[in-house]
Amino acid sequence: MAIPIAVAAGTADVLAYTGAGVLFGWSARETVGTATAAISVRDGITVAGPIIAEVGLVAGGMSLGVGVGVTFQAGLFVDRSLTGTSAIVLYVSED
Repeated sequence: MAIPIAVAAGTADVLAYTGAGVLFGWSARETVGTATAAISVRDGITVAGPIIAEVGLVAGGMSLGVGVGVTFQAGLFVDRSLTGTSAIVLYVSED
């Protein structure tokens, strides 16, 4: 069963989870409503980890991603870019 990992709204990069597991999906939104946002979810604990999911958000937009599961080894690092503010919930199963 997947557990939700909430990442608060912001523009800064965030280490969301440490350890191995499976990413089953996400829900994300741009919270300010006036700018676009991009999110790269990386396997690792820094911005140097490989990208395992990417989310693009228009101003005020939302995204829902579901899948069969992507295995990660070191953790989940949320790498935010562009000028929008984003909030994201990652749905993870521990390894």
